[in-house]
Amino acid sequence: MRRKNSGNSEYQEATVRKTLFLLVVFIFNLSFLGGEELTLEKLYSDIPMIGVPPREILWSPDESQCAFLWNEDSGRIRNLYCYEPDSGLKPQKLTSFNKQGISGFCWGRTRNEIIYLRGTTIFVFDINDLSAKEIHKSKKRMRAPTLSPDGSFLCYLQDGNIWMYDFEEETCSQVTHFDAKNERISRYSWSPDSQRIAFFYQDYTGIRHVDIPRFDREKVSLQKVPRPFPGDPNNTRKIGVFDIPQKKVRWVPLELDTLLSLSWSPSGKKLLVEESAEYANKRSIYICDVEDLSTEIAFLEESPLFTFSWIWSSQWISDNQISLTSDNSGFCHLYSLNLKNKQSKQLTSGNWEILEMFPVKGKFLYFIANKTRPENRVLYKVHVDRGNIQRAVNRDGVYRPYFSKSGKNMCALFSDDMTPFDLYHIKDKKLHRITDSPLPEFKKFLWVKTQYLDIPGGEKGVKIRAKMMIPPDFDSGKKYPAIIGSVYSNAVLNQWGGRDAHPTWGLDQYLVQVENYILLNLDFRGSLGYGRKFREDMLKGYGTVDIKDIAAAALYLKSLPYIEEDKIGIWGSSYGGLLTLMCLFKNPGLFACGIAGAPATNVYHAFPGQMEVMKSTEDKEAYKNSSAYFWPQGLEEPAMIIHGIRDTVVLFMDSVSLVKKMVKEGKDFEFVVLPDASHAWDMGPSYQTLFAFRKMIDFFERHLKN
Repeated sequence: MRRKNSGNSEYQEATVRKTLFLLVVFIFNLSFLGGEELTLEKLYSDIPMIGVPPREILWSPDESQCAFLWNEDSGRIRNLYCYEPDSGLKPQKLTSFNKQGISGFCWGRTRNEIIYLRGTTIFVFDINDLSAKEIHKSKKRMRAPTLSPDGSFLCYLQDGNIWMYDFEEETCSQVTHFDAKNERISRYSWSPDSQRIAFFYQDYTGIRHVDIPRFDREKVSLQKVPRPFPGDPNNTRKIGVFDIPQKKVRWVPLELDTLLSLSWSPSGKKLLVEESAEYANKRSIYICDVEDLSTEIAFLEESPLFTFSWIWSSQWISDNQISLTSDNSGFCHLYSLNLKNKQSKQLTSGNWEILEMFPVKGKFLYFIANKTRPENRVLYKVHVDRGNIQRAVNRDGVYRPYFSKSGKNMCALFSDDMTPFDLYHIKDKKLHRITDSPLPEFKKFLWVKTQYLDIPGGEKGVKIRAKMMIPPDFDSGKKYPAIIGSVYSNAVLNQWGGRDAHPTWGLDQYLVQVENYILLNLDFRGSLGYGRKFREDMLKGYGTVDIKDIAAAALYLKSLPYIEEDKIGIWGSSYGGLLTLMCLFKNPGLFACGIAGAPATNVYHAFPGQMEVMKSTEDKEAYKNSSAYFWPQGLEEPAMIIHGIRDTVVLFMDSVSLVKKMVKEGKDFEFVVLPDASHAWDMGPSYQTLFAFRKMIDFFERHLKN
């Protein structure tokens, strides 16, 4: 069935002309390149071709060196490395473990000392002579080690509690004593004077648990997992303060919904606590006096239209001043707030958004924004008093920065469309490579580059940012099948492979290079970076305005002269799986087929955090309209569902419930069950990833080519 596009025809014609021009330039550039033939096995071996980038990047207290966990051979076992920018040398490998790598570390009491956790043991490592000394062995695994600012104590988390090692006494003791079965501490931080520890506590007693099956050769076992649904009582969340001299826990008199920020003031006399209400309709910033734990509200904003708490953050500038992000102007920007007179000052403005903010360095606030192009996540800085935005880096792409204490030195994990994430030192706005994670084979292949464009959205006046990948031997006189996906919000990024959540970088390249599909992805409404109205259109509507924008993208593809109109597929996972099914169920005839991985078919079974969009479960009509479970009668085209039985995020039982309805309705579909897969069904062992991706490729082959 053909559908007519009711959008602005002149705008669409101009968009088509621009797309054709981009393709001509793109093909001209490709004509001089060559590469080896891709196979799925080469792309998704046990050691990934793009390698494994560093993690846990920390600068030394004297700001002269940064240490990180990495494996230069692209393996999964992480070792400790150290890089000194002024030396001009490559990073030094400090440890060489072949089994059981390092799980966490922090800098020690001198510039040449690092403390790391390996298994159940704590070691102090000397960089000068590469020696390691065991200082404590536990019965259970530990994580999140942090040295007190004065170097007297080391804290870490074990079984949901804080433990502390005393360097003078050479003893280890348990700081908090919560029930590991139902209570846990998920984060903590030292006060600047080393006298207190603030922590975020959660109690899961009495909340809903679900049974997750595990199928072994001779038996079936059930794992009970805490998993509340929207409308259920949620876990209790509080802020505690442990006083070191008194060895006593005191509680901040607040019961929280969603904790957004927790930080100490520079003097250590105050705590900043930022929270979002359950429905994200209210955001509060509290200032707590740690002597008597009295609190006051420093900032409050409310709106029934708020849809996401992700955009909010706050931090200290001084004891009397904080910075915060807000989209009161229509776009998410940076403000300073005087805590004495409650006067705020807007530091940034424009039709672009701040996506992340970092602690103040001197007189500058650093932030990530898409100021130049929607798909970029570039590092900037702004003076806290004078304003004056400056780029901190010259190159476009996506940055995840790490700063030394004063900001004298900084490095970043960086990626763009042609560059997998790796660690770089930033100096004079230029990038200097520290690590090279991809395997040597990576450079032997021709990688198809992404083209960015704006296309008409699902309603008049709405423009959608999109990215397109085309076969390297593209011929404008031929017609090609197309796939929209992997669909998800915030999918249009100038980074290798697009989104982080699924490793589809290789699948995308294979579909384009080997299978000769044209791929399209888009930032439909609900995505970040496009302003408050773009997000608020999503209110109470998973599978509503978002699928209108996806449908508009399909119509746009049909209007292109080199696309086979009746050979357009769609796929996505999780929320993207919901979108895929809703596109098929509510737009029969628009797509030739679709694949839904771990689809969130029943919004009633989402995490309570999803209530930020959906609001109260009392709005039964909104929940029904957003749940694919209620709409399978509309399916006319072939569909595939892929789901892992051990998924604790989107429950496998929800796919089974939908499948039962589809069987009853007599629908044409395929159900691929992965017995050992979790929610990230395409990020497990390579054999599982290959199995699932081959199923997808075969499905698209049958329905988009034959």
